[in-house]
Amino acid sequence: MEVGVNSYTGETRIRRMLAECAAGRILNPKAARTQVIGAMTMGMGAALMEELAVERGTASSSTTTWPATRCPSTPTSRIRR
Repeated sequence: MEVGVNSYTGETRIRRMLAECAAGRILNPKAARTQVIGAMTMGMGAALMEELAVERGTASSSTTTWPATRCPSTPTSRIRR
C-alpha cells in the first residue's frame, strides 16, 4: 500500500494497493478480481472514512451515517495470484 498525506490539509489518500491471493482454482477470473478489488475498497473505506464509537464496551455508532467509498477515491490496484 502506498499512502500520501497532504501536508496543508491533512487529507490522507491511498495511492496504490496490492493484494496477494491464494485462492486455489479460480473458475471465473474476472469475478474473482472484482471480488478482491471490492474487498480492498471496503477495507480502505473502513480505515479512512468510518468511525466506530465504543461506550462501556458497546459499539454506539450507526453504519447509515458513514460515507461510501466512491470510484474517484479508489487507487490503482494490483492483484497477484
